[in-house]
Amino acid sequence: FVKSGGPGKKAKYTCLSLTCGTGSKAGNNGINRNSFKIHCLKKHQLKIDIRNRTGKLVDSPKFDCEICKKKLSRQNNLATHYKKQHQIRMIAADDEGGKHFICE
Repeated sequence: FVKSGGPGKKAKYTCLSLTCGTGSKAGNNGINRNSFKIHCLKKHQLKIDIRNRTGKLVDSPKFDCEICKKKLSRQNNLATHYKKQHQIRMIAADDEGGKHFICE
């Protein structure tokens, strides 16, 4: 990553990963520190320490959307995703990973 724009709250961080490209805010104009840490965690599964310029890989998200293949970290985020993006209500997920749906 690259830091630019000055000290403190004016600082902007840019992701240099090839997978981000220049189309995203993180890869193009830069984003604030907190948003950049969230970007690294969600998109690259990296928990970063900006001060020490280090990062640690974390477990990949455990919940995948079966329709669009988006990866999500929590079951209730998956349920909200199904409802908002696909107009499907998810009732429950069993222990074997099976999901039960109701079309709205």
